[in-house]
Amino acid sequence: MLIKLRKMMKREEGQKGFTLVELIIVMAILAILAALAVPKFGTVLGSAKEKARTQNHEMILNAADLYVASETNDDAGYAAALNDAPIDDTHALVTKGYLKKAPVDPISDGNYTLSVTVSSGAITSGSVTP
Repeated sequence: MLIKLRKMMKREEGQKGFTLVELIIVMAILAILAALAVPKFGTVLGSAKEKARTQNHEMILNAADLYVASETNDDAGYAAALNDAPIDDTHALVTKGYLKKAPVDPISDGNYTLSVTVSSGAITSGSVTP
């Protein structure tokens, strides 16, 4: 067995290239490096999705603030137009142009739902859920 291994590691005069053992060692090193890199990539991807979700929440609440400030309506009318409906292409924020398109949650791939409380023509509290 050892003799065969030595023969595999020897090169004939004038031969170029790598031995099988050298190639296996390089592949093992690459496999170890890949095993170390994959978990880091998954963590970075999850963090990016969380940041995108937070930015979508802020964008929706800002659009709702603009809607309430710009549209003529009473407090009940604002709440009826904005609350408890999935934010899709038929939602008031999209149809009135306050959002170019309905954002999709990057984690669940679903629509967001907005819930606001309007008092005296201003949003006093609001939340966005995926």
